[in-house]
Amino acid sequence: MRKELLTELQSFCRLQKTLLEKWRGHCSDSRDIELLLDFPKKVQFEMDGRRWDAVKHGTGVMFRGDDLLVDVPREIDRPDLFDSDRFFDYLQSKRLLNLLGEDGPGRRAKVAELFSEWTKEGVLERRSDERGHPVFSLGTLGEPMNGNRDDGAA
Repeated sequence: MRKELLTELQSFCRLQKTLLEKWRGHCSDSRDIELLLDFPKKVQFEMDGRRWDAVKHGTGVMFRGDDLLVDVPREIDRPDLFDSDRFFDYLQSKRLLNLLGEDGPGRRAKVAELFSEWTKEGVLERRSDERGHPVFSLGTLGEPMNGNRDDGAA
């Protein structure tokens, strides 16, 4: 279960980074990366054969492509940052909540617990955003090594 979740987290991180780069390319005249005041409310683009809708909300942007969801709530200039709730939403959009074990309302908390464990193990690095909310980035043990992790870290 943990290895599959780590693989999904790595995919989520790559996708978030690529989506933000593509979106920023479509908004190349926009400069206010903190408040996004001069960014368009909605942008559509194609990427890897999938149509994506990017909708600005607050200081973030939500990407929807077919059934996939990637929500970047803030700090769009830091594509390496994510939080446990956004990863949960991504798993839910991919219909992969079964990777978290038994069905029920505790699944979201399981992701937060897993992030805490992975932080202790060096898989993730915990940081705080500008509001003091916990955000994470992949630590050195969370980075894919030639796409494989067979050293038990996952």
